[in-house]
Amino acid sequence: MKKLVLLLPVLLLFWACEKDSNAPADNSFNLFTVDDDIALGQQLRDTILNDPEHYSVLDSAEYTEAYQYLDSLKTLLLSTDQVAYNDRFEWQLFIIEDSTVNAFCAPGGYIFFYTGIFNVIENEAQLTGILAHEMAHAARRHTTDNMTQTQGIALLLNILLGDEPSELAVMASNLALGLEGLAFSRKQEYEADEYAVKYMSASGDWEPRAIGDFFDILKEMQGESYTPVFLSTHPSPEDRSEKIQEHWTTYSGKDGAYHTERYLKFKALFQ
Repeated sequence: MKKLVLLLPVLLLFWACEKDSNAPADNSFNLFTVDDDIALGQQLRDTILNDPEHYSVLDSAEYTEAYQYLDSLKTLLLSTDQVAYNDRFEWQLFIIEDSTVNAFCAPGGYIFFYTGIFNVIENEAQLTGILAHEMAHAARRHTTDNMTQTQGIALLLNILLGDEPSELAVMASNLALGLEGLAFSRKQEYEADEYAVKYMSASGDWEPRAIGDFFDILKEMQGESYTPVFLSTHPSPEDRSEKIQEHWTTYSGKDGAYHTERYLKFKALFQ
């Protein structure tokens, strides 16, 4: 506790001095620096990669074509220069072999797709929309915003000082399942949707409204005994599709491509 008390003013001073001058304005109070986002994301990534019992991450050497395909979508989104920290975060993509319908992003841009979500997605535009949505969560620093509000500086210090190694495993699970203060708020979901449309519109390729189609599919799947995990980790406001339509009008207003055949070739790699 003494160590925590001594470091608290130092960390607060560090936060005040090191706040990224190039960071996008989001009117949020975040005790984490951008470097903290990256460091925490790396630790969460490594925790997941080193836990094959719970996360069966596919080897990029064995699934080269699949990873190259996802990376090509990511590269085009980043090339628009609309994504904050596009050259500062690593923006690494991983595929987890699991029937769970979900995708999630750790701070710093470490994005994980469960193969189960590929069975629900219909085309490349929807897949890119989900990728852009997850990238927006990272670029807008939603996870560490939440941690600042719900878990505070003590957890940050313990993790950065290496005092709570088991906490990383819990946090990784909670991030994947949207639990314990890491679930995104309605406001954050709206914002991630908006920025996904913004990124896709700037690319000049995909249909930006396709992500709304994906959310509509999930809502149709939802029943009394089943809710797709993606809807648990990314709560779906009722007017989500309408908001996406509004953002499309603001940022583009032009129809884009769906690239269904390209997506089906990618999906076939897992069958």
